[in-house]
Amino acid sequence: MFCTALILLIPRFTRWFLRRYSDAVMQFIFIMAMLFMSAALAELIELEGILGAFLSGLILNRYIPHISPLMNRIEFIGNALFIPYFLIGVGMLINVRLLFEGGEILWVLVCLTVAGTFGKALAAYLSSFSFRLPLSSGNMMFGLTSAHAAGSIAMIMVGMRLQTADGQPIVDNSVLNAVILMILFTCIVSSIVTERAAQQITLRDKELPTDNDEQTDDETLLIPVKYPEYATSLVSLAIMMRNPKLGRGLIGLNVVYDDAQMRSNQEKGRRLLEQLTRYASAADVMMQTQVRIAANIANGIKHAFKEYQASEIIIGMHMHKDVSSEFWGQFHQSLFNGLSRQIMMVRLRQPLNTIRRIQVAVPSRAQFEPGFYRWLERLSRVACNLECRIQFHGRTDTLALINEYVRNRHPSLRVDYTTMDHWNELPRLAGTIAEDHLFVVVTARKGTVSYKTALERLPEELTRHFSGTNLIIIFPDQFGEEMDEMTFAEPQHQEERSAYEAVGEWIRRQVH
Repeated sequence: MFCTALILLIPRFTRWFLRRYSDAVMQFIFIMAMLFMSAALAELIELEGILGAFLSGLILNRYIPHISPLMNRIEFIGNALFIPYFLIGVGMLINVRLLFEGGEILWVLVCLTVAGTFGKALAAYLSSFSFRLPLSSGNMMFGLTSAHAAGSIAMIMVGMRLQTADGQPIVDNSVLNAVILMILFTCIVSSIVTERAAQQITLRDKELPTDNDEQTDDETLLIPVKYPEYATSLVSLAIMMRNPKLGRGLIGLNVVYDDAQMRSNQEKGRRLLEQLTRYASAADVMMQTQVRIAANIANGIKHAFKEYQASEIIIGMHMHKDVSSEFWGQFHQSLFNGLSRQIMMVRLRQPLNTIRRIQVAVPSRAQFEPGFYRWLERLSRVACNLECRIQFHGRTDTLALINEYVRNRHPSLRVDYTTMDHWNELPRLAGTIAEDHLFVVVTARKGTVSYKTALERLPEELTRHFSGTNLIIIFPDQFGEEMDEMTFAEPQHQEERSAYEAVGEWIRRQVH
């Protein structure tokens, strides 16, 4: 009953809290409170407190992405405070005199070390054989898993508190000392085996073709921000999309109009970007920032895109109807019509770490666009970091290529595929999207391979059927004019009205 209650209640309570409180300190205190409460409840029903803390940690792990400021803080506190305190406390319990008395302690040490090491080796080499991996991979698995440390100490500490029927502890001081020596021995063995296995793998793979992602990937994420309420969500999404192996930072941009309020808006932009820089730094991600003055917001973003040689843009969707009643707002349409590179427009109504599923609508012939694998890689990284399921809706030929890419690059990703033969079926997906789902629409610009007239109805369909959902609209890399053809002196004005919008407006005028 205790385990069932934790599994059912902790996720619901955690999602409720994280949706309402975004303060970093509050979130950290909440995680610690849940751990201590679970441990206290376990002791209340006469279980070990460490069991409750361990179970709640497994449950909470889903809501703390591995690359996030919250995880960074938890790891720092754990490594700098909890683990040293635990090890020092255990060290003070050791009777050093017993280490030199020999006899029983040596026999216990041999049994524990042989059994523990043999069990780890058996698991590693059986796994290597089952998956048809070379021996060097088996050596690496054995080296990385053979060391025993805090887990062994925790189990021994529990055993020392448990007593037999005659009042004697199940584990005595001799076993505790033997376990300490076993930890020393296995850590030495693990280090030696891992080092040699790494050398074997290096020699084995030196003739194989190397992964040239670091040389060929032009990944540079530009994040234009204006409103504080969704700025941190954009940075959090960018952190999950970036490739940590490249070690590149993010670029934060704030563009202000050259008008009478320019100076005050500049100061607001600087404060916002400083806040985002601190947020990214908490996740060990560097962030360049710039407050830019421009007569046209879209032009300012496009010129910054060119200056920083960015690869894509992550920008918030237009949500302030008091500024503009249009779906795209004042400059978004000019932005995606004026750039042929990937643009992601984001609307998040809840924190990313509370998302349970990502649903992606993919148009036909999307695989023929040059940016097909770019957006697929970005979404796969987000799903991996969130440890959530991702579901693709599209035609069979497109889904087959997506399946092949995911299977080769992200084999651990939990993914589903649903056939959607025609883009007109898009409104039907509204019934399958819950409030904690993220709906991603891959669209296209006019004149491109995957563009279809049905996409002209996208603003109306999203407004009517998906108004309350978490949403990302992706304009992928597509063939178009190069950035070098855009100059600072040339006026850039890309707003245009589709035939669908013009006819729809004429019909509404006739009806009214």
